[in-house]
Amino acid sequence: MDAIQNLFAMLGVTWLPEVDWKFWMDSADSLTECHPTVAAGISARKNIDHLSNIKHSKLADVRKRHTEILTQLLVALRTRNYSIRTEQSYESWVTRFISF
Repeated sequence: MDAIQNLFAMLGVTWLPEVDWKFWMDSADSLTECHPTVAAGISARKNIDHLSNIKHSKLADVRKRHTEILTQLLVALRTRNYSIRTEQSYESWVTRFISF
């Protein structure tokens, strides 16, 4: 938030004092480690374990039974530098296929 405020200050915008910067800083939530923005930084196994523990997920049982193969999938995708959203999509479809 400070970087944005400094950028606008450097640009000399006239409305800068009108913004309640404290409000925006206080309202900012921290991201969970499995949030797509930061999930690529955690291990593939931990990501699958997190997905397996989501309550009310019909695929959680499949993930628990096939953790090893799904972990291998995520490792392979990460090795190829696929985006986190592609990783999530592939994992979800493979899990659905196994379930079928």
